Parts: sequence; structure tokens; C-alpha cells
Amino acid sequence: MRRAPNGTKPQPSSWSGTRRIIAKLLEDPSTAPDRKERIKKALVQLDNIKEDFKGTYIVPPTETFERELVIDDREVPVRMLYLGRANTGGDALAWLPKQKILASGDIVVSPIPFGFGSYPGNWVETLGKIKQLGFTTLVPGHGMPMSDGSYLDKLVASIKDIQAQVAPLAKAGMSLEDVKKKVDFSKSIALFGDSPRMRANAQSLFFEPMVSNAYKEARGERIIQGEGSPPPDVPPDEAPPSRAIRHKS
Repeated sequence: MRRAPNGTKPQPSSWSGTRRIIAKLLEDPSTAPDRKERIKKALVQLDNIKEDFKGTYIVPPTETFERELVIDDREVPVRMLYLGRANTGGDALAWLPKQKILASGDIVVSPIPFGFGSYPGNWVETLGKIKQLGFTTLVPGHGMPMSDGSYLDKLVASIKDIQAQVAPLAKAGMSLEDVKKKVDFSKSIALFGDSPRMRANAQSLFFEPMVSNAYKEARGERIIQGEGSPPPDVPPDEAPPSRAIRHKS
């Protein structure tokens, strides 16, 4: 779920680039046999998805908003909200105030959060605003629905722990590669659970990108969405021009 940025042309992900990253794990002798079997299934699924996406394109939205868009239904009113940068620069959420149900998009993902392109300091602030809404059910971008803010507290604690470790080293002039060698993720692993899935995926999905983003944040450098991703190898079909009604409220 994303707040639509004005004039931004959607970019497709790189199928071959993603496939190369996954395939490297098959070649790695340290990859456990059971994980290799899951990777083989994932590669087949990825190839099937690529075929399914042929001939498709992203249709521009008919309505966009800056801070809030209200769908004023009598029984199920919905407030589309942008509370600030978080996992990306344009995370939006859907809030049903009567039912106290919140759909967070990828601002909240479990059991392992996504750290790519995120804004650590802003993410913490946005999570605080989400808790203030007083939801009884939170539907995350991935994972099971939540009935309280305990997972949000774990996410905030982990982000702050990474910031606290990275910021002094970054400001002292240490290189990013050296900083990565210094950061200790044991507190975060203890928060989210030391499961086989956590050990296998958390490093690449959350810890490594979060260290990079916290490093840039501490040095006042710009965090660029999609930076470091391989260039797209599947050109998109031409999308029609956007004629969106833009709400500035």
C-alpha cells in the first residue's frame, strides 16, 4: 500500500537479478539442505510469476492524497492515512475508526520486517502514531493479524538498537563495511525469536539494509528508494497517462 508520488514512473523489479541472488544460496555450501529445497521451489515460483506478468503494466491511480483521504461509508468509513515515512517514503495505511481495524501495509511486516529503503528515525515516529490510533486489530503487510502493539514495540526497540550502535561509528568516520562488522544483532534476534527462519532470512531482509540506512541517516546522507537494486531487465508495457484527482488534505 503506497501513497502515490506525483510524476513517479513505476519501475519493475529485476527478475534475473532476483533469481541470481536466490541462486547464489544454492551454491553456498553453508546453506542447509532443507533450505536448499525451499529455494528450488522458490525459483520455480519466480519463473512462473515472470510468465504471469508478461503483457501487464501498472495502471496509474484515479485518486491520490497527501495526508488523508476519507471514504465516508455509513457502516464502514475508511480513512486512508499517510503518517510519515517508514519502510519507504510513501507508506500509506487504511484505518477503519468504527471497527478499530488498521491495515498497515509494509510499515509492519512479521515475523521478519523488511528494511530495504527504510527511514529508521521516521519509521519509529510513524509506529508511535500508529499505536496512538488505538487499534484492536492490525492487519500487517505480511504475517498474521495482531491484536495489540507488542510487535510494534519490538520493531521500535530493534530499530533504536541498530541506530544506537551505528550512529557513533558512522559519525566517527568509519566505513560502512567496517560498521557492518561491528554491529551486534543479538538483542534484536532475542526480540523477534531465534527461530530457523529468523536466522536464515533476517540478515538479508532486515539487518543489513537497516545498518546501511542507519549509517546514511547518521551521516545526513540521502536514502534512495531502490538503491543497489539491479536494473530492470523486463521493460514494462506503456502505461496510460495519469489523470488522478489529487487530494491535499
